[in-house]
Amino acid sequence: MMNTKKTQIIGSCMLLLSICLQCFSQPKSIQKVLPQYQKNPNVSLGGYSVTLANGDDTTGIFKPTNCSLALPAIGIVKVTANTADNFIDIPLATMAASAGYNFETNVYKIFKLRIQADKKIEGNLVVEYTTIFEGKSETFAASVAHKKGDWVEHALDFSKVPQWHGSLTNIKLKMMEGVENIGLSVLIDKIELVSDDESDKTFGLNPLLLNVIQRVKMDTKNYRSEVEDIANFKGETLPQNSQNLDGRIYYFAKDNGTDRTAINRYFNKATGDYLDAIKQPSNGYIIDAELGFVWTKYYPGMSPVLRAINKKTGWHTLVVATEKKEGYIVDDTLGFAYARNEKPLQEYEFESDAMDDIFYINSGKVRFGVNLSHGAAGWHWYYGNKQMENINDFGRQVQLSYYTNKLNPSEVGFGRGQVGNPVTFVYKIGNTLVTRTVPIDWNFKNVLRDEGSISHPDIIPGIILGKDVTFGILGHDELAKWTAYVHTPVAIDKYNGGSQLEIFSNHPTADMWYRANVDFDNNGKLFISATKTNLEKQPDEEKGAFYNYPKSGFGGNISALGAEDNQLAFGLMVGTYSDEKNKILSNAYYTFAGENRTHSSRHVNISAAGKLGPEHASPFDNYTTAQRSVMRSPTVAGDNRYIVYAMTGTMADVKAWMQDLYNHRAELEW
Repeated sequence: MMNTKKTQIIGSCMLLLSICLQCFSQPKSIQKVLPQYQKNPNVSLGGYSVTLANGDDTTGIFKPTNCSLALPAIGIVKVTANTADNFIDIPLATMAASAGYNFETNVYKIFKLRIQADKKIEGNLVVEYTTIFEGKSETFAASVAHKKGDWVEHALDFSKVPQWHGSLTNIKLKMMEGVENIGLSVLIDKIELVSDDESDKTFGLNPLLLNVIQRVKMDTKNYRSEVEDIANFKGETLPQNSQNLDGRIYYFAKDNGTDRTAINRYFNKATGDYLDAIKQPSNGYIIDAELGFVWTKYYPGMSPVLRAINKKTGWHTLVVATEKKEGYIVDDTLGFAYARNEKPLQEYEFESDAMDDIFYINSGKVRFGVNLSHGAAGWHWYYGNKQMENINDFGRQVQLSYYTNKLNPSEVGFGRGQVGNPVTFVYKIGNTLVTRTVPIDWNFKNVLRDEGSISHPDIIPGIILGKDVTFGILGHDELAKWTAYVHTPVAIDKYNGGSQLEIFSNHPTADMWYRANVDFDNNGKLFISATKTNLEKQPDEEKGAFYNYPKSGFGGNISALGAEDNQLAFGLMVGTYSDEKNKILSNAYYTFAGENRTHSSRHVNISAAGKLGPEHASPFDNYTTAQRSVMRSPTVAGDNRYIVYAMTGTMADVKAWMQDLYNHRAELEW
């Protein structure tokens, strides 16, 4: 009877799905330029998303069985059935192991797949998933009918399925089962896992203040959790008790609110134990300090607050999931909060990057690395032995920077970026590096919400920044597609506080003194539209900004060691359409890749903090170039994604690759 009942439950609850056929209407003026399927689909489901695969990544992502993979120039994967029993695996366990993060089913509830199936295909698309639950491996399956011949986004919602539990370890896609499908194909554009759309519905755009929780090692060799006053940490001034610090580990809410409960530190005089708890412990513990408030349910970007015990001594301490503390094992979970990354002491290091936790991807002569101790901001962009990024201070690097509600949450932070933003995901899939970060505003000048104090950073819960950086575009190893993500809990327009994203905010080293804007003429040939070798602050050029609104709709800018073709260069290219009749950004009407957006703008610019030139002494200081691509409001609730292309090579290489991008503009995402 139990087996029969279980079968009935599986049969009735196995799948809630939403099949969304994206129907696009292209403006006539660019219909020939941008194919239907390449236009970014409308966001049909909100929720924090993690990219499992981009279509132009085959190496190391898919494990094909009885089918073959092809990589067309347009940047999608073509899967062809060789026999009746064919499938591809997405090895989630391998992906997660590359950086120590898990795909938890209590976080990710929706599986999204954007595909185009052959018109002759028979049968269904089957999604078979494997989980580890209560120590056991379990496999279940769900199916959905193919939409033949059309590009479609399947969105399989597992939020109400009882068997969707534990950690996901593998997803198997069976798309062309049966002898009748041998020789037929399916095109795959993108595969994602998305959090439940309800997971952040309580959040708006109101910021809240955080308590920075640090772990201090006592003279008795046990540990104590403390709230750090970050007002005492400015520039290169070490924080209080720095000699005893074991690192910052969590960020709790400073004040109570929705779905939050108090967490306090308790002390037992008889045993010398400091115990953090959300309920009054017994056996001689008295309250010793208030640590703030933790959440009682999970929201995007949060982690469980873990408490560990040393079985030999009976002492307790807080730990994060990615660390192993000798002698301690986890004994309780105290709600949810924002966790620091796995090497908490690195925010106190100023002299070198020897201890930085860099996660790399290599492509040709480029080695791109993000710093997991500092919000997964781009820290190293090496071309051979040449470091391209200025990391003089926190706010340089190459990163995403967001502006809304008078705050500037970004990946690395600003002013106090050294304190470190939580990284929720980082891994490599084929030629792509994927990161997701909880941005915190550490700007010590922002004191309005803290009664004049600068002791607590700001956060807007629910906002997540992330990027997928894919190398090897159009066969060029050093040419990357940079897909930027902003997840917001609510839609933002200019009447709702407004927003601006620096999609790609790059700070090449200050020896990259040559700057040029790029456009294309009526014959589609690249030309340098303007150049400058020194930028000074001018009344008509904000912070020395050197803007580019390419008339062709496709353009960008170049920073280089010099103007000659053999000089090393950094290129940035975007697709942007602008109304030249009105250059006032807040009122102009722009379209991007065929999508009309009122009161928004995307532009590229190059700016500098001061006078630069070939005579400049040090590439690593406050004088630096900045290359940016910018999108202003509005944004939709849920995920917003934006595409630019970045490249490093000689000036001749960069110009040639930009021309190649223009020539293939109809086949690429913009």
